Amino acid sequence: MKQALESKGPIRIGRNCFLGYRAAVLPGVTLGEGCVVGINAVVTRSFPAHSMLAGVPAKVIRTFDHSTQTWVSVS
Repeated sequence: MKQALESKGPIRIGRNCFLGYRAAVLPGVTLGEGCVVGINAVVTRSFPAHSMLAGVPAKVIRTFDHSTQTWVSVS
């Protein structure tokens, strides 16, 4: 409780992002607008807008297609 807080770098989270329960975003990471981060994911690098992320370390599993208004799986 008496240990001082220490910053390892800024974290930028875009508008309308959703972070699942116990997700961790490491210092220096930027998440674009509308990203969805899964439960227990560990985000170690930056991702573009409208990406769905999962895993340890997190990777893109889907992207949002504005023309069809659906999430599309990444191969």
